[in-house]
Amino acid sequence: KMYGSSSSYTGSLNINMVGKAYDAPVSLNLYALYDDENDFDLDNFLLTYYGNTFLVALGDIQPAFNSLVLYGAGVCGLNVTASKRGFSGSVVASQSAEKSEGTSSENGVYARYLWGGEIKQNLGFANSYLSGAYTGSKDDDNSLDTPGPSLLAAKNDVIGGSGYFEMLGKLGIKAEYAQSQYKEDISSGAVKDTGI
Repeated sequence: KMYGSSSSYTGSLNINMVGKAYDAPVSLNLYALYDDENDFDLDNFLLTYYGNTFLVALGDIQPAFNSLVLYGAGVCGLNVTASKRGFSGSVVASQSAEKSEGTSSENGVYARYLWGGEIKQNLGFANSYLSGAYTGSKDDDNSLDTPGPSLLAAKNDVIGGSGYFEMLGKLGIKAEYAQSQYKEDISSGAVKDTGI
C-alpha cells in the first residue's frame, strides 16, 4: 500500500540521453508507463547512431522515402541510411501492426511487417536529385489463433520515384510517382487492385 491508504498507483519513466560511441553521436529516447494493472508498458524506444557516412535507428522509427511510397509511418524496427559523394541509400525492416486476437463475431488484427528501401542520387547542382523507392507490407497469417469471421491476410507492394530540380537556388519543381499492387487475400494469390 502506498502511504497506507491505497494500492493504486500510476507513473512514467522518461530517459533522454546523448553520448558518443567510436567518436560518433548516439542518442537514446525511452518513455514507459507503469501502474498497478500493467506493471511496465514500454511506450516508446529509439536508439540512434549517427556515423560519418551512415545512420542507424533502432526502435520506434518514422522512415521517410517518397511521400507516396512511405513517409512518416510510425513503425517498430530498424532503419539504416548511408550516403557518400551525393549517393544515398536507405533500408527499413519493421513491424507496422501488432497482432490482436479476434473472436467468433469480431475480426482481430494480424501482425503486419513492412520492409523496403530507397536510393537517391544528387544531380550536382543546387539541391536537385532523382530517387527510386520500394516498400512491401504483408500480414502474418500464422500470427493469430482466432482471426475472426472474415479477416483476410493482405499484402501490398509499392514502387515509386521522385525528382527535384532547383533553378538558381530560388525555384524548385518536385515530381513524385508511385504504383501499388494490393492483394486482399494472400491465400488466393489474386491481385485485388493495382493503382498509380
